[in-house]
Amino acid sequence: AAAGPSASSSSSAPAAGPEGLAQICPKKAPSGPLGQALKSKLHQTQAAISSELRDAQEKLRAVRAELSQANADHLASDRAVRSELQARGGELQAARRQAQEEQQAAAAARARESEMVASAAALRSGLERADAEKAEVGRLRSREEALQQEVQGVQSRLQVALFDAEAASSGRRELEAQLERVLSERDAARSEGGELQAERSELERSRLQLQEALAEAERMRADQEESGQERRRLSESEAALGAELASEKAAYLSEAEMQRASQAEAEAEAERLEECAKAKKRPPSKRRRPGGRFFSALRLPACSLRGTSASRRRSASRSQDL
Repeated sequence: AAAGPSASSSSSAPAAGPEGLAQICPKKAPSGPLGQALKSKLHQTQAAISSELRDAQEKLRAVRAELSQANADHLASDRAVRSELQARGGELQAARRQAQEEQQAAAAARARESEMVASAAALRSGLERADAEKAEVGRLRSREEALQQEVQGVQSRLQVALFDAEAASSGRRELEAQLERVLSERDAARSEGGELQAERSELERSRLQLQEALAEAERMRADQEESGQERRRLSESEAALGAELASEKAAYLSEAEMQRASQAEAEAEAERLEECAKAKKRPPSKRRRPGGRFFSALRLPACSLRGTSASRRRSASRSQDL
């Protein structure tokens, strides 16, 4: 009878361990960092609650064991007392019959009755102890009820924690939806920014190419100006060199003419001297030519004229070579 309410209370409490937690935990755990945080918090709460449940169930088992042991002791003592009472009653009846039958053994019966009274007092003290044990059993039952109420409070707190976890998971789903929207908007803005960046880089490349082309045109114009100035300097130097060359050529030609003239004169003089030497080497003819002295006087100018014409031809050929 004492084990009946404890068995009913133990049947109403969930089993401890992973099976009891599986009955009160949600079947589908949320995913993501927030879900992981909620899951870890829920696991911590479940671990604490399961440890409390295990402690309470251990205490409940100990109380049940004590209660069952007390009930067994009480039943055993009750049976012993009853059997002894029955035995003592039989003996008392037998003694009474013997007392009625044998008046002579009244003193012995009275002594035996006093003994039976002493044993009855002992039995009464045993009954008092049994009553005290019954009070202890009642106290243990009240303790069991308090533990059962504590278990129910833990279960209610667990239900509240599960409700909070479900609310947090729904809020997490809303936050994930908002995060998805924000991420899609960010991706769209990033794609637009990438297109703008590509256009900006293309414009920057075009600007750099234009600057390079302008710099190249500027360098080409500077090179053209430098080449024009160089051409002008070259033309001026060429004109100056031409004038100098012309003056030097004229001076050289005049000097060459003078040299040729002097050379021609020297050659003519040499030819004249040679003719004179040849004329001196000829033996004088005994026959006098007609106009003797007149033609001999004209002979030297003729030699000099022949030398002059030859020198003139040589100077003309040299001038053509130059």
